[in-house]
Amino acid sequence: MNSTARIQRLHRNGLDAITEATTTDDNARPFARAFAPTVQIYGLDRASGGAGRAVVAFAIPGAQLEYTTPPEAGGRAVYPVRVEVMLSRRSDGARFDLDTLRRFATAAPLTGEQYLTGLVELPVAPGRYVATVVLSTVPLHPLNAYPKGGTAEVYYQLAGLKSGARYATRLELFGAEDDAKKPARLSIDFETTATDTRAEVSRSLGLQNLAPGRYRVRLTVRGGDETASAVAWLAVVK
Repeated sequence: MNSTARIQRLHRNGLDAITEATTTDDNARPFARAFAPTVQIYGLDRASGGAGRAVVAFAIPGAQLEYTTPPEAGGRAVYPVRVEVMLSRRSDGARFDLDTLRRFATAAPLTGEQYLTGLVELPVAPGRYVATVVLSTVPLHPLNAYPKGGTAEVYYQLAGLKSGARYATRLELFGAEDDAKKPARLSIDFETTATDTRAEVSRSLGLQNLAPGRYRVRLTVRGGDETASAVAWLAVVK
């Protein structure tokens, strides 16, 4: 086969692979129902210098959101909203991501034409970006019991952060009866950049590979010379 024919064949194979990859993706995010939010994204410089930032402003019809009225909220309606921002720079594919959980409190439940509004920002380098914003509600689970094959939402708060610093996080699940030498049944690592001195974080944890039973969840966050950890319990049921 001559070089021209070989190049054409490789080109066709590449196009076929791209078509298959972009039309048969079965990893779509499932949601029970769709919101109708209004979202605006702005790229801004800092007047004092330093890294630029992407500012995401959003508004969600209040009637589409679920809320709770916990005693500690003093009678107010509390709306937990997960905000995921994914930015990809066109020139080189560099990624800048934000994944946070915000809890909004209102004096009374939102009705009619009332909207829940919010604002998040993340530091970004100069460039042109493709942006994806996902807004979703996060029902907090007081029993920490989830069906086998389901998804658990892990929520935690951090304080004492240094804005602009990188923090490494590890989530580990151990069987309730596992000794200290046994490795984690499930382990997830990720890094984030702090945008403030405090943060509320929510992560989805797939339970497909875990058998029914009780598990110890260990969260470890490292940044600079500092390390913090916390332990909680989770149950997987049939």
